[in-house]
Order: sequence, then C-alpha cells, then structure tokens
Amino acid sequence: MYGGSRFKFLIIGLGLCLAALGCAEQAAASTASREPAVFYGTYGENLPGIAAYSASTGRRLETLVPQEPGGGVFQIALGPGGRTLAFAAGNGTCGLLIESVATTGGPVRVLVPEGRQHGGTPAFAPSYSADGRYFSYKTFYCNGNTQFLHIRNLRTGATRVYRTALGDFGLVFIRDDRQAVVQGVAPPVAAANHSEVEQLTVVSLPSLAVRHYRAPAGCVFDQVAGTENRLIAALTCGSRRVLSVVTLSTRTFRVTGTVARVGDCLYAYDLSLAGDGAVLLAAEGGPDACPSAAKRAEIVAIQGGQARTILVSSGSGLPGGVVW
Repeated sequence: MYGGSRFKFLIIGLGLCLAALGCAEQAAASTASREPAVFYGTYGENLPGIAAYSASTGRRLETLVPQEPGGGVFQIALGPGGRTLAFAAGNGTCGLLIESVATTGGPVRVLVPEGRQHGGTPAFAPSYSADGRYFSYKTFYCNGNTQFLHIRNLRTGATRVYRTALGDFGLVFIRDDRQAVVQGVAPPVAAANHSEVEQLTVVSLPSLAVRHYRAPAGCVFDQVAGTENRLIAALTCGSRRVLSVVTLSTRTFRVTGTVARVGDCLYAYDLSLAGDGAVLLAAEGGPDACPSAAKRAEIVAIQGGQARTILVSSGSGLPGGVVW
C-alpha cells in the first residue's frame, strides 16, 4: 500500500512537472549532472533578442527580450542569485544603453541610460561581482574615443568612475572584489576573424593598478570567467589550435590544471562559470582556425571534467553570449 501511494504521488508530481514549460528537461539536466538546468543567450542573426534555453537539449524555452528594429542585444551578464540578466542594447548610431530583465521574464528596465554629450556616450560591458556587491560597466565618448570604467556599489549606491582604456569586455571580480581580470585589453595576437588575448590584464581595486600576465608558450587566452575564488580560461595551443578549459591561480595567474579538453581547430567565443563549478562554453572552428577544418560551432557543458555537447551546427544559428 505504501509503495502504491508513493507511486501515485510520483505520477501526480511528474504530471505537474510536464505541464510546466521545459520542466522535464530541466529536471533531467539538474538531476543527472547537477549542472544548471537552463542557460541564457541571444537568438537571431540580426538585431538579436534574449531567450532561455534548456541545458539538457538546447531547446529554446522562453523568449525574454524580443528582437526589436534598431536594437539588438549583446554582452549578457547574469546577476547575483541568477535572478536577472543585464545586457547592452543597441540604440541607433553610436548608441548603447544597459538594460535588464528577470530570468523568469517580465518587463525590460533601463539600468544605465546612454548619455547624449560628447557625440554620444554609449554604455556597455555590464558585469556583476559573484557576491552581488558590485556592478560594473564602461562608457566612452563617440567623438573622442575616451573610455571610462564605472564600478557601482550595489549596497551603498556609490559609483566610482575611472578614466582608463580596459577594452570592450566586462570585469571578472575575484579575491573578495579586491581584484578584477579583464579580457581583451592587450597586446592582441593577430587572427583571421576573431581577436585573441595573449595576456590577461589584472587590475587592483580600488587603485586600478594594472599588471599583465602571459599565456603559456604557444598558447593564447580566448576567454576568461570566474567567481570570487575561482578563475578559469579557454586556452588554445599549438598549430592545431587545441582548445581546453583550464584553471588559473588567482594569485599568480598561472595555469594550475585542466578542466577539460574540448577539441582541435576551435576557438572559444563565450565562457561562463556557475557557482557549483559547471562550465558553459561556446566555440567555433573552421578554415580560419585550421586550413583543412570544416566550419562548425558548438555549445558545450563541462561538469566533473566531462564535456557534453548541448548544440552543434555546421554553420551559424546557435545562441550567442551564453551564460548560466
């Protein structure tokens, strides 16, 4: 009788789960691998919007930000607790502002409006510290190429503004927010259709003192991601462009281990690290990576040292800016 009742409640629960959008796929992903059940990314080749996707199958579950004429979104940042997404949104010529939306859907709100002075002052590169203390973004003057870094204390509302050139990407806060790692500063390595970073740039906060750290010989950093006490990078090495995800020391910024080897003739264009250590990576390959390689793109989940392909394509059309 007890077993029958338990089976009955299981069936009822399963029925309720299947009635929810994507619930079965999410349960399977979280139970089987303990990785996040959902990831977020852009959809649409032109003027993209944002959607939630199943981490189990890659199926689009829900549209969070629709495509809009004259708009387009990029540089998605997942907020503390996974409750919100911040992103840069296009707004005409030399126009960008930072908006946000709840990961459960709902209205889009403006976090950072764009300024109209200096020929336009676009806002971009949003990022959050993993502990939820800081929100950072960048702005620049359209008529002068002057760039600024803004770091807002979400607990006090105070914002520090630095006049500095730290590239186009957001910060990765580490070591109790005393430092931040920046991708894409310099010096770049020439590449056919993408930019690579030969060095990581590390800034001390709040002084903004800068130091550069080189990749291992024969290798380049494609992407970097992290939490307060963990830092990872997508590293490609050698003429076959072997792509691996590696761990980095948050003190010396040297490679300390390999999370997973992903494949040959690939470069990473998105990298995300969840709080439980699960890694989400988007990579692309083709003749620009290895002359004889066929064009392909894939989104890969890595948990416990094992890489699992979520989506693969021989062309374009995969979600971009993926995070979890």
